[in-house]
Amino acid sequence: MRRNIRTIAATAVTICLALSGCAGGNNNETTAQNQSQSGQTQAGTTAAGAPVDSTQSPETEATTVEATEAVDKTHKPVDPRSVDQIRAEVTSESYLPGSLREICQLPAPEGRNKYSTYDDYLKMEGSSDKPLYFCDYKGEQLLGGREIQLLEKLKYSKYFVYTTPAVDGETHCGLLDSQGSELLSADDGASLIEEFIGNDRYVIVYYFDGTTENEDEAVHTSVTIGMHTGTAKVYDLKNRRFLESTTTKKRPAFHAHGDIVYDYMVSQDKKKLVYVTVEDDQIHELDFNYDLVGDKLIITHDYDNGIVTAYDHDMNLLFTSPYEVKAMPNTPDFYYIEELFSADGLQGVIHYTGTLITEPVYKRIYYSAGEIFVYTKDYNKYGVMNVGGEKVTEQIYEAVNSTGVLGFIAGTYEDGSKDLMDEHGQVVIQHGHFNSNSSLNHSFIRHSSFIYYFDNEANAASFFVVNAQDLILTDIKAYDYFGGFVLYDMKNKVLYDLATGSVLAEGFTKAFSAYGYIYVEQDGVITAYECQTELPQLILGN
Repeated sequence: MRRNIRTIAATAVTICLALSGCAGGNNNETTAQNQSQSGQTQAGTTAAGAPVDSTQSPETEATTVEATEAVDKTHKPVDPRSVDQIRAEVTSESYLPGSLREICQLPAPEGRNKYSTYDDYLKMEGSSDKPLYFCDYKGEQLLGGREIQLLEKLKYSKYFVYTTPAVDGETHCGLLDSQGSELLSADDGASLIEEFIGNDRYVIVYYFDGTTENEDEAVHTSVTIGMHTGTAKVYDLKNRRFLESTTTKKRPAFHAHGDIVYDYMVSQDKKKLVYVTVEDDQIHELDFNYDLVGDKLIITHDYDNGIVTAYDHDMNLLFTSPYEVKAMPNTPDFYYIEELFSADGLQGVIHYTGTLITEPVYKRIYYSAGEIFVYTKDYNKYGVMNVGGEKVTEQIYEAVNSTGVLGFIAGTYEDGSKDLMDEHGQVVIQHGHFNSNSSLNHSFIRHSSFIYYFDNEANAASFFVVNAQDLILTDIKAYDYFGGFVLYDMKNKVLYDLATGSVLAEGFTKAFSAYGYIYVEQDGVITAYECQTELPQLILGN
């Protein structure tokens, strides 16, 4: 935060009250007029409708009430974003051809030892199939040969947690990046490192100092056996530092909101919203009627006038709206909107800057990928909409799913056949194009980052190539996916770039991946490569 939030909170409440009496807070002339009107009374009426001073005459009070302007409940973005600007933020112009850049060669194994991979890391194995030691990405002993009991990749990020052997019944944890450099050393005494669910920026680090049978005294109980006393605090992986202000001796309930970390257990004052900002690592407070929503917004409500006001994390006013604003999964930029006090639950979409995508008229609408939203009015059929609020398909599908490939979705018909569509709703590949009479033996299958078409009769797969918009890698019997759109044809020993279908490498003995790098063995020499395919970060849809 670049300003004192405690001061801003009081200021923001005043602003919000003033907004309820003007056209969403964006008409300076109307605001000045309202302020002038309130200044002409002895005590005046508050914007929230507080009683007028009893010393006023009935005529004066009636005149004041009649002069009150109707509240404008339309959307009022301070800096409205155009559809073209929003589209440029959420889509990519092209997928560039890939290439492999040599990083290093791994040391040759001695005797019967060999390299093996598991959970995206390297280890050196002996003839007994027991690990002799863990390796870094260069094939050298990790941490200079320090003994490691366990190495695990974090689920949501590219970092690794290592655990030391137990000493006096205790183990300690450390944190490594993909190149084997320590972010946190186990020597610091961390007992446990835990991720935020679905978040790749923060982890919670626990330091236990004893045990307890009193749950109210426990710092953590969900993973370890028994209950422990001690401390927990948040580590910011992006900036590689602790947020010391998050330190707690109670069971943590941390939630991440972009560059804000909120712990429901921090404040004993239920009338305050208490959180820590990454920028200054300080505890801040807001009035109780403010809510952190999604990764980018702070929301407050004027229920008397039916107005919701949205601020960014520096308390800059973004927009006012007559709709409830809620976080939308899988995207930091778009939010659900719903009618206030409505029981029908109809949904629409708004951009975080206040640009309205669509009014709340759908039973369900959600973000899929790129500029694609999926909508339904009856839960029976689904259609596709873009960021301009334009329906690019009607409700003709039983389901619409993200493929994992940015800008492409799959629509499923009642008979199980599927269309593959681009981000504009144009059908790129129809399921019946391959075998219209055998839908059970042909299907699109969603993988983490690519689409393939599997023929059960031929026991082979064909792979979708993004730039070619076709399944041009065909009849591949056995394969592995190395990330970054690199496909390994295990039978023919070929590495393909799924962005273009081009060959990245061939004529080698075998290939494998670890730490995000690709390893190719040829003539007994193992070479590590970095994949330089330039692709946008994928956001998986519902």
